[in-house]
Amino acid sequence: YRMSGSYDDAEDLVQETFLRAWRARDGFAGRAFVRGHALRVADSLQVPDSAYESALDDAPETVRRELLRAIVAGRRTALADRLLPGLRRDWGDAEAARLLPGCAPETVARLLPELFHAVTGWKTLAKRHPGTLLDVAEGELAALPEALRDTWWGRYTPGVAATVATQPLRVLDLLERFGPATLPLPLHDHFPRFAAADPSRLLRLLLTPTGFAARRYRSLSPAVLRRLARSDAPELPAFSRALAD
Repeated sequence: YRMSGSYDDAEDLVQETFLRAWRARDGFAGRAFVRGHALRVADSLQVPDSAYESALDDAPETVRRELLRAIVAGRRTALADRLLPGLRRDWGDAEAARLLPGCAPETVARLLPELFHAVTGWKTLAKRHPGTLLDVAEGELAALPEALRDTWWGRYTPGVAATVATQPLRVLDLLERFGPATLPLPLHDHFPRFAAADPSRLLRLLLTPTGFAARRYRSLSPAVLRRLARSDAPELPAFSRALAD
């Protein structure tokens, strides 16, 4: 602004500088480092959304994915909503799923049922849209015959596990209603959160066939066992007997 004297001209200058640097990125040594630094600078300078759209037009796969990560990390929600339909049309569900965590809640609620199968990075999606993620998981599990639920859990446990930090009771509900034959190992790491949220429900789950392996192989840490013991839950005597067997 100090150089141009106009906010509109300053925005145009920032955009043009970013695009020129971006298009020249392959001329630098250490290209990945330069691209990452350019994206961080772009975010700090509030480069307009249109610059990202222009950069995406001719970006190869690796660069495109870096741009998508930057859009999600920068919380450019309106841009993500605008880009997603074309990204899905041109590059498929997997690329659209990369951008979905950066979209508005209503967009995620509308499209996640269609893109759930293509999600691979659950952490950001679970952090920003945990309720929607669990809504879709519940819908899919409810629609499956019981014989196919183990396969579902084998594929999607990482997504469910990523929501435990904010939604432990809902995850316990899914496990109680639609749980697999054996409690998936990634969920063992969340026993402390389950015990803090509802010790009785965790004990009941561990007393079912689903929780048998967790009991047998002593997956509960001493800290979790102490918390359960202090809870005075009515399931404690039965759980103690089960551990002794």
